[in-house]
Amino acid sequence: MNKSELEYKNYSLSSLNDWISDSLNSEATPEEIYETIINCVERDLEYHEACAKQAKELLSLLKGHKTPDFDDKITFSTPYKDDVINFPRRY
Repeated sequence: MNKSELEYKNYSLSSLNDWISDSLNSEATPEEIYETIINCVERDLEYHEACAKQAKELLSLLKGHKTPDFDDKITFSTPYKDDVINFPRRY
């Protein structure tokens, strides 16, 4: 791991520590903190799974194995109303 990667990792973990500490010192309940962390991980997992599927489909198109369908859409939403990810429906 180079110096830049280590600095970013340390910054990210330090920020996580600060956010957890801030949450614990707020009016949030332990259950709300837990649910927020779970929702964050699930949202990121859903996003990256959709990105991987899209990359696989692009690779298939580039290799001439599939015909594209550009008209279908679907929305993945999280418990936060302002946090919506839009992807083609095939995902």
